[in-house]
Amino acid sequence: MKPLCLVVLAGGGWYEETRRILLHLSPRDFRFAYAYACHTGDHSAGSLPMPYEGPRFPLHYLGYTYPRRFDRLRHVWRMARALIESWVILRRLGPDCVLGLGCASAVPLFMVARLMGIRCVFVESVTRTRELSLTGRLVYFLRLATTYVQWPGLTRCYPRARYAGAVL
Repeated sequence: MKPLCLVVLAGGGWYEETRRILLHLSPRDFRFAYAYACHTGDHSAGSLPMPYEGPRFPLHYLGYTYPRRFDRLRHVWRMARALIESWVILRRLGPDCVLGLGCASAVPLFMVARLMGIRCVFVESVTRTRELSLTGRLVYFLRLATTYVQWPGLTRCYPRARYAGAVL
């Protein structure tokens, strides 16, 4: 049976980068499933068209990363809920790998996947030219996933990160 890749979907520019990465993976070699942050508005990814079919699973939206009043309490609650949802999704699917690009929704999936021994790959967005995003720093410093960057200069600041070229 072909390996299953669970892809974390996000809207905005992350969507196009994720779509382009998937175009390099063949459906003859992989099966695909998708997890997305359940959110209404500009960054909703639940109905985005992807190159390959696969089941979709909502994750609780983690919220904005910039500071707002009472956000710490909301972040703890949202993260706990997303961790439980991640456990349920990963337990049900049993993927061989989790692929995430840029968005914070990848963090709880990566945390649970690492505990379950599932390989994780994080690709930092092409827009990050000088430093990793908050999500990228969490993933990198907590060693939640193999981190890929799209600018060779970032490997000087983050030596464990890998450069394999740009997606766009």
